[in-house]
Amino acid sequence: MPESIQIRNNDFNIRTWYLNETEEELKNGILLNSSDEMKLSFISNLKRRKVFWITRRLAQAENILQIDYTKKGKPFSKERKISISHSGNWIGMMTSISFETGIDIEYPHERIHKIKNRFLTLEEKNTICTD
Repeated sequence: MPESIQIRNNDFNIRTWYLNETEEELKNGILLNSSDEMKLSFISNLKRRKVFWITRRLAQAENILQIDYTKKGKPFSKERKISISHSGNWIGMMTSISFETGIDIEYPHERIHKIKNRFLTLEEKNTICTD
């Protein structure tokens, strides 16, 4: 069973997943369409393959049948507005029927302290451990 968080309201849904399964466990019960099978065939890195399987699991939980990508790599679907992020072993997906979404997961590391002023509010900065 994955470690996960789900947040739902009338405007958006957020789902996260902590990766700790084998690829075989992640593949279990997921049927891919031909487009996804082709995308997966080009991914040789095991962790990237696992992230692929998890995003498909999260998408199916939101009744998203297919995820495509723009030339710049932004995910989209016909069913919902979608945003996907991953960092470390965390994968997140935010979806909405009515508006564009955005999710960004960043695993805490030393570099975050160097760039925190670019994207964190004062309240968020105060919650980051500086040790």
